[in-house]
Amino acid sequence: ADWMYRNLSARVEAACPVRSPEAKSRLWRMIDVMLQDRRKASLLNPDGSYSKLTAPDDTDPNSPAALGTFETLMRDALPQLTDQPQ
Repeated sequence: ADWMYRNLSARVEAACPVRSPEAKSRLWRMIDVMLQDRRKASLLNPDGSYSKLTAPDDTDPNSPAALGTFETLMRDALPQLTDQPQ
């Protein structure tokens, strides 16, 4: 975060243990998806410049690297939503 007021004085962060195996599994899935998302990723080079990171050419079109975080997590959630009784 930068040194802006909102980050130094008007921010609350909290942490708590996650004990549920199901919740842990879902959280790790979200983290894994976010780490694979390369659509807006950049690499900071030693000289201070940035290089855009891209997914390899042989990337599965349904992978988080190609779809992005939002689309991947929505696809994960949709089957759970459609199985719910109305």
